[in-house]
Amino acid sequence: MALKVLPYLPDIMQGVVARVDNYFWTRPDDKFHVFFDKGILRQVAKKVAEEKNQNVPLVWLVMNFDDEMGKTMDLFSCTYCNLIIAMPTQPGYTQQERDDIVFKPVLLPIYQVLMNEIFKEPWFSFPTREGILHKRRIRPFWGIGEVNGADRENLFKMFVDVVMIQNLELNIRDQPKRVC
Repeated sequence: MALKVLPYLPDIMQGVVARVDNYFWTRPDDKFHVFFDKGILRQVAKKVAEEKNQNVPLVWLVMNFDDEMGKTMDLFSCTYCNLIIAMPTQPGYTQQERDDIVFKPVLLPIYQVLMNEIFKEPWFSFPTREGILHKRRIRPFWGIGEVNGADRENLFKMFVDVVMIQNLELNIRDQPKRVC
């Protein structure tokens, strides 16, 4: 008999991002796919580089993440993780061009829908309806670039702008909440 796998954050997040993808792919205008990956930087960067921009924009669950166990009896764990939403960009863009081409039409809408889907996810429990504890970081030209910019490809072997979701606090239930 196979051992039942307990709630596993990468599987849950893959389902969340699938709903985000469905939202952007089925809307009437400006359709695009949103892709999910998990792992350490080297693995994810290699996959993105090999696929030559085929699987972007990308929502990446950064491994490692921490599960705080035994916090309460009705939770499996309290998890702290980081997500990165990445989109290719051009090194010569001004910040205004990055805002108009990448951040406002792609990255920030993905962030908003992603956070909404995380809040609705039946595996997660949130103590209040006021929001999900996390830190959002806007990172234009993320990677090797400095505050003065750079002319080299960054960590994904391409030029990317990102929205980072850091220290995302998720309470994972023992069982998913029943949806009526």
